[in-house]
Amino acid sequence: MTGLLLILLVGSPAPTPVQPAQIVKLTAELRDRSYALVTLEAQGKVPKLKDLVGHTLFVAANPITLPDSPDVSVSNDGFLARFKLPYASVPEAILSADPHAFPLRWEAWDASGKPVLVAEGVVDLGDPGQVSFSPKRAYELFARLDRLQLVPGLTRVGFSALLSLYNPLGFELVVKRIEYEVKVGETTLFSGNRPGMRLRPGQASDVLLEQEVPLASLGEAVQSLLSDPSFELSGKLVLRTPAGDQLVPLAFGGR
Repeated sequence: MTGLLLILLVGSPAPTPVQPAQIVKLTAELRDRSYALVTLEAQGKVPKLKDLVGHTLFVAANPITLPDSPDVSVSNDGFLARFKLPYASVPEAILSADPHAFPLRWEAWDASGKPVLVAEGVVDLGDPGQVSFSPKRAYELFARLDRLQLVPGLTRVGFSALLSLYNPLGFELVVKRIEYEVKVGETTLFSGNRPGMRLRPGQASDVLLEQEVPLASLGEAVQSLLSDPSFELSGKLVLRTPAGDQLVPLAFGGR
């Protein structure tokens, strides 16, 4: 009996591993401050699918069990997978990954718990051809300009801006500094750095930027401001991560 069992075990073919499709693009619809709807586009041979009961996204080898059942559309050369990604489920370990060579893997499994549809790839988060989302919507949700003022005086000009920064993730973000500049057209009126801060998970933080300079130091920039009273604020957040400093651009219209 034991010998027969061994023959059956040794002679039984091993399960054929699922051949991963290649991830070619991610499109994220930022619905609100809690989650995004992600469409993953993959190219490759798609096996005959059984009922899919669950799915997991591996972000830099860290698993995120996704809510709801997989929503998959098969095409001639691949498939689309749509899923809800809660921001709070994203692991802090992603800060150690290279954002320009970001490893991803998506698996959908059947009732037995075995992966039956897989896609993987390395994407550049800064390449809109590979990762697409609305920057305008991102600013609306996570980085809002509540106030921007220039206050001219007889001898000095003051600048004041109030930002509201929201951290949707489940872990703290450390900002080393905020670099900024205020421009009228192509002319820079102010530039500076604000010391860093910690952005608490799931919370908004108000950030005040203030500066005052002698009117005479602005030179020709004063004429630009008088001829075109509109101005804008731009800059970047410098985030501290295990992989080194990461820059998050900021760009706001003025008045």
